[in-house]
Amino acid sequence: MKNENGFTLIEIIISLVIVGIMASIVGILMVVGVQEYAFSKENVAVSQKASLALKRIEKEIRGLTVMDEINSDASCIRYKIETLSPYYRAISIRGNTIELKILPDSDCGCSTNGDVLVDQVSSFVLSYENSASDPSTVSSSPPLKLSDLSEIRVLFTLNLRSGEVTKSFEVRINPRNNGNLNGPGVQL
Repeated sequence: MKNENGFTLIEIIISLVIVGIMASIVGILMVVGVQEYAFSKENVAVSQKASLALKRIEKEIRGLTVMDEINSDASCIRYKIETLSPYYRAISIRGNTIELKILPDSDCGCSTNGDVLVDQVSSFVLSYENSASDPSTVSSSPPLKLSDLSEIRVLFTLNLRSGEVTKSFEVRINPRNNGNLNGPGVQL
């Protein structure tokens, strides 16, 4: 009898099929890993943008000294920081961006162009807590007197992955120049 060394055709085909299955599994895992990495990177970038926008909005609103209660609502707040400037400022949504406007005339309103604080915004809501009424009462319009304003809540939602996924961000701000000492209901 003759001793033949080597592989049969069936053994070679089975080996190639097994190698192909393993390669496709590894390829799928690599694609999923890269997609998750890209999503995480985008999520971090959006979170950083939102954090910077929230800090700027908080700084602006915390320092306000005059508020235009008539022209402020759930999508725009118009105010002054007299220690910085005699001009009105406004924070509002325009299109899919939240903007800060500072104009040297009395027409600084919500519809004018301003500096972009954050883009990719799908919703933006301001709500106002009135210390003169029930503390749990939150309204879409500010109280008529700045001294009755105890808290402003800012909530906005940003789009991730071309609008497929959204992420919400919120901050609650207590203005410091409105005459309230230590929060709602305590007047100076």
